[in-house]
Amino acid sequence: MTSSALADFQAGADEIVALRILISSPMGGALHNPAASRAIGRASVVLLSSHFERYHYGLFEEITDALNAGKVPSECLPSELRLRHSRRPVDHLGSTQWDQRANGLSNFATNEATLWRKGDLVTCLQSTHLLEFMKSPKPDELVKLYRCLGIPDIFAAVTRRPHTRSALRMRIQSLVDKRNAIAHGDASEDVTQSDVDSYLRAALQFCRSVDRVAARSLRSKFHVNVAWYGRSAF
Repeated sequence: MTSSALADFQAGADEIVALRILISSPMGGALHNPAASRAIGRASVVLLSSHFERYHYGLFEEITDALNAGKVPSECLPSELRLRHSRRPVDHLGSTQWDQRANGLSNFATNEATLWRKGDLVTCLQSTHLLEFMKSPKPDELVKLYRCLGIPDIFAAVTRRPHTRSALRMRIQSLVDKRNAIAHGDASEDVTQSDVDSYLRAALQFCRSVDRVAARSLRSKFHVNVAWYGRSAF
């Protein structure tokens, strides 16, 4: 069984496959030309990267829901998660004039205090607070994100083989870099169908393993059971 986020990502991946079939199909007709193939390759990268990013957002929505419902004592959560969650309201208070802080302090007490009082059960987590820093799903950003779950390096957690880990990071970095270049108007950025196939395999491999690692982390570190689970990393 998978998370809803992974099910959605796999459905999105089917769109990339459909575009691939369109190019290779004898019925493609006018699409059998370099310009059409190039355009579909570029579009595939933008679409795949968007689905890949949405997977992590969706997964953290499910994770925060599970933690909020799991009767988890605040002190069981990693400090990195709590600090990241409380960063914006604390920064906002710090930049507000002293005599205008009443509303901010009241909101902090309502929405953040349970994260910091020992013995309080966590009920206030919002995934948007944890994801706010992530501008794009590059490997370094993903490592920071999953440290919130007490996972030091999500890439090391999903694969035991150094060469596989290095190749995986490289593919994901390249996918996001190409997506950003294309989305920002770089007309010179070319994407072959071989590139798209490689990015798709890497993204699927990574997300399927992240699903398993995240589920195991929730169970082992926070004693929270989730509907999705898996066996070992690849």
